Amino acid sequence: MPQIERIGRVSFGDASLGVWEEPEGPVKTEWERQFKKDVFLRIVQQLNRLGWSFTMPAVEQDDIKRYGGAVARWSAERHRNCTKGDLQADLSVSGRCIEFKMFQNVNAPDRPDHGGRYQSNKESHMPYLTRLDLKYHKYSGKFREIIITNGI
Repeated sequence: MPQIERIGRVSFGDASLGVWEEPEGPVKTEWERQFKKDVFLRIVQQLNRLGWSFTMPAVEQDDIKRYGGAVARWSAERHRNCTKGDLQADLSVSGRCIEFKMFQNVNAPDRPDHGGRYQSNKESHMPYLTRLDLKYHKYSGKFREIIITNGI
């Protein structure tokens, strides 16, 4: 298989990291598979080395009935639930975008529902050690290493 040229950007937000690619021409299934293989799975591998644990969300029976087994499984394969101590994250790939959104539920005064996932200004509400861990992952060279290695 020929090497796929990549042009993209990495952006950091409030307790989040995003990788966006801008492919030349229309996005094709082959390109998406290669993107998932080269970048998404590499991010999972690197985070695993940094002490994160991952689970794939279960395929819901309602989704199987509504969308069919293959579609429900494909949807679950594009997401990972991540944990490291009190820090949690959602990692997902969708088309030309990978999002890594971190959150915690130790201190979520405004939005304790959904495990603190929808709390605004997440970083400022985190306990000190959890915030240090988040900043280490967010600003360490490991994410940049993943992206540069894969040609973005």
